[in-house]
Amino acid sequence: MAKEIKTATLPEGITQEMIDEAKGKYSSVKLASLSTGEGEYLEDIVVHTPSAFVMTEFEKQIDRNSYKAKALLIKGCVLGEARNRIAALPNNEELFNAAFSAAAEMLPIGKATLKNL
Repeated sequence: MAKEIKTATLPEGITQEMIDEAKGKYSSVKLASLSTGEGEYLEDIVVHTPSAFVMTEFEKQIDRNSYKAKALLIKGCVLGEARNRIAALPNNEELFNAAFSAAAEMLPIGKATLKNL
């Protein structure tokens, strides 16, 4: 018997063509299921790695204006119209913070191994 493969349902307003285009442009594209701190489902979004420009602007703003930096990262990493809707939410909204968390997971951060000399 063949194994049944389930495909993820795309969030509203996201097409497979949009995902394919993003995969050609960015190193990683993922589906993020957002929830509250208590685990209550909020919505699904598609996120991708940020461009070098978005990363630079995020780093410039993070110590000056954390809300602006978070909104910038959301706008730079969330695919589709959800990016503008979510980025415009207040900083204390769980959806805003969950989307920021998903976008922050897409930052291409390297790993270092330290050894005593």
